[in-house]
Amino acid sequence: MAPTVLENKALSMLQRLCAEYACETPKSSFNAFTYSTAWVSMIRKPSNGVKHWLFPQAFSFILEHQLEDGSWRSFRPSDGRSAPDIDSIVNTLAALLALLIRRDTGDGIAEDLDHRIQRGDAALRKLLQSWDITSSDTVAFELVVPAHLEMLDKYNLRYDFPARGQLMKVHQQRMNALRPEHLYGNKPSTVLYCLETMIGKLDFDRLAHHQVHGSLLCSPSSTAAYLMDTSVWSVDAEDYLRKAMLSGAAPENYPTNIFEIAWTLEAFIEAFPKDAIMSSDMIQIASFLEETFHAQKGLIGWAPGMILNDSDDTSAVIYILNYLGRVASPDAMIRCYESSSNFRTFAEERTSSTSANAHILKSLLHVPDASKYTIQIIKAAEYLCESWLKGNATCKYSLMMLLKKWDQGLLPDLPRRLLQDRILLVLFGIVVETLQRQEDDGSWGLRSRETTAYAVITLSTAAPLSLFDELKTQMELSVYKGKAFLLQQLEAWGEPDNVWAGKTVYGIGVLTEAYTIAAMNTTAQTYGLSKVTDDLCSIARPSLKKIQKITVLPFFANMPDWLRRACVVEGYLHLSSLNSLRQELSTHDIKQQSQFNIIPLAVIAAGRVNGASLTPDISLQFMGVCVLIYYVDHYFEDVIGKLVGEKLEKVEESVRQLFEMPTVDCHPVDHREQNGAEQELAVGASDHVPDIVKDALRRCTRWALDHPGVLSASGHDQSLMRREFAGYYLSQITDILERSTLTARRGSYQDLPSPTKMMPQQTYHKWLRTTGADRIGGLCSFAFLICLLSPSDSGQDCFHGAEAKYIAQDLSLHAALTARIENDIGSITRDRLENNLNSADFPEFDDRACNSHEQDDDLRRRLEMLRRLAGYERECYQRALEKLSGLGIHDRVLKGLRAFCNLVDIYGQIYAMEDPGIRVERGL
Repeated sequence: MAPTVLENKALSMLQRLCAEYACETPKSSFNAFTYSTAWVSMIRKPSNGVKHWLFPQAFSFILEHQLEDGSWRSFRPSDGRSAPDIDSIVNTLAALLALLIRRDTGDGIAEDLDHRIQRGDAALRKLLQSWDITSSDTVAFELVVPAHLEMLDKYNLRYDFPARGQLMKVHQQRMNALRPEHLYGNKPSTVLYCLETMIGKLDFDRLAHHQVHGSLLCSPSSTAAYLMDTSVWSVDAEDYLRKAMLSGAAPENYPTNIFEIAWTLEAFIEAFPKDAIMSSDMIQIASFLEETFHAQKGLIGWAPGMILNDSDDTSAVIYILNYLGRVASPDAMIRCYESSSNFRTFAEERTSSTSANAHILKSLLHVPDASKYTIQIIKAAEYLCESWLKGNATCKYSLMMLLKKWDQGLLPDLPRRLLQDRILLVLFGIVVETLQRQEDDGSWGLRSRETTAYAVITLSTAAPLSLFDELKTQMELSVYKGKAFLLQQLEAWGEPDNVWAGKTVYGIGVLTEAYTIAAMNTTAQTYGLSKVTDDLCSIARPSLKKIQKITVLPFFANMPDWLRRACVVEGYLHLSSLNSLRQELSTHDIKQQSQFNIIPLAVIAAGRVNGASLTPDISLQFMGVCVLIYYVDHYFEDVIGKLVGEKLEKVEESVRQLFEMPTVDCHPVDHREQNGAEQELAVGASDHVPDIVKDALRRCTRWALDHPGVLSASGHDQSLMRREFAGYYLSQITDILERSTLTARRGSYQDLPSPTKMMPQQTYHKWLRTTGADRIGGLCSFAFLICLLSPSDSGQDCFHGAEAKYIAQDLSLHAALTARIENDIGSITRDRLENNLNSADFPEFDDRACNSHEQDDDLRRRLEMLRRLAGYERECYQRALEKLSGLGIHDRVLKGLRAFCNLVDIYGQIYAMEDPGIRVERGL
């Protein structure tokens, strides 16, 4: 059978790789970029006592690529895409330094250098003012940015910006871990990749032995810095840079032929049948990889002979060779890169990456005796699941392959719980996020070809699983639209797409083309999974019905049907872990299950629409605090609510001790007025609170206060959460006392007492903003969310400045007031039957003209007035959210706040539902 058009394209690429990459002087498809070129432009070579610019064309590149706003970035304006702040910052830093150095030599190449410098300086200041370090993921930015700021300072350019303190803290931590003596010896380090950040800090003359074919870790910028700062001119380094500069500008890395070959072959292996791509070129490339792999004792880097290999490329080569029947052992890789909880990218690093662990997992699954490495497979899989929770979704194929290998019986010791409770949830979450991020034109990543290719491959690979039965139609439609977009971009398939992150953002033409071809050829093939695995992936429809009732709410009306069904399934997949948390917290059985079941669905849906977003880990942790509030509500009502007199006062004392608060008498209610049943419970009872009650309160409190997400927040945000949780607990006690007073004074709801006799000093407005708001749990759940949204371990508050803090707390208060009022609207009948204080009971809602036979009219009037107040409070918190949007709050925080407001809307609508089977009680 003749090859298809796509098979011919793949074969043509393999031919090109064989001729141009599997050789001694390989090509590179990395696009040229400003940062490396700026450093190369600074090199002056001494000759007869005079220094000459070694690469004048590099400086011309810098001049040509300055943008209208004065900055430099990796994206062209014509791309229609915005570069990340850190990309623009790093490129602008290096280019501005190059301009300053050139100006001070007095060469006079460009008469407008001063003007260009002024524009670059202004652009850099603007970029730094809005920079959020937590969103920066480029390589070594904590070294690159401070080093350039220090060098610019010598030209009297000083930059002060909000994140400078946080940056310098991270920088100092990295510098403290640096061991120069290791570099002066034979042990390589990733610091060699960015020697431009070490000028004046290391003796470059003692680093010559780390050169490989003239380069320092295949980095043109690092090699340029070395050549500028060493006392002995390196001819090898100069020759290396001339090769790297063949296009007139420098790429991020050079050479990278092993990397480009291996990742291209991976893409083709996963998209084409083996016989379709098994050409003579493929055989020759495989031999090149095999010889290099064995010559380097089972460890591989970007290019042959590198002194610092990495687990990404090593595992990719192991996967390819085993797939092609050329056995490659992973033992050296495991010895070199395995840590206690994951696999490192480089041997000497303490950190890891999702990409490295995904590649390692895939390689281990394809060795002939995969079961031998079950421990390592589980380790990598668990790390990938945790990485997805933190927002990284580059692990889908490896986890799909893990499921397939388990189904084939090749991994008998793999825990079923890992598959059922973790991997299925991760796979489902990845697919939903992929579907939701597709643009109207069929693309992903703002018309990125490579990102679109990744998405098409993800959806096509996942489609056969029964886990996605509810989404299959949408997945097929998305794949069709994605391929249509790629087909429209046919002429640009081989152009680099800037989706890779090094010191800045860059693209790799070969990989953009390879993944695009692979995506176009990918189909939703049937795996032929066994019934055991098919059952594992199936979702029980009766279970879905338990939680999908709330999808009839108005909140879901404008949500696409597929997304509504996806939220239901995802909520169901979370129930197992949330049940485990509930059992961890609980000391008594809670019969009311329906409101517990809707927690994950409500939280997930809140983060899916209206510009809201929560990373999976924050979403899961926020579900946890909702479960905690759910449990505490029931515990106070079912257990502590039966305590009376001094025992109840002792509970309050215990609560204050838990939160390290002074003991005060703050209740306006007469403790002596209790009904007969409570008095009987108190007869002969000890004044001490039972240990089981103290333990239950302590367990819940410690879960919240000692939560890792809370402990990593700033002291201010932790203190706020502590106060709000204390207020929540104490409001529960106040609520019990109010209920006991109402029970003593009212016979039935037809004979309402006047609240003025019960609380003469509290208006409804005052009560609602204190006990009423605290009791709903919204304030403490908001404070918990703020801790999760705070920059992790930075010591920075989530909100900067008095204005932002004030408005944020105002938002939380108005949201809590809305929730309390809408809760009271939905529970007024129950509250009157159970003697709970309800908003409608306050004298502000009395109508003296209403006669006793008009009871129903009076109730409707009270409810209508409460609805109007709820509408007012909703307008207030929505206005607060708009105000915060204009204060430069980080987008991640704003999206989290929108999710919180969405959740308030969802629960408000739940409270209004007539079906008592899913009506939630007090907790938000």
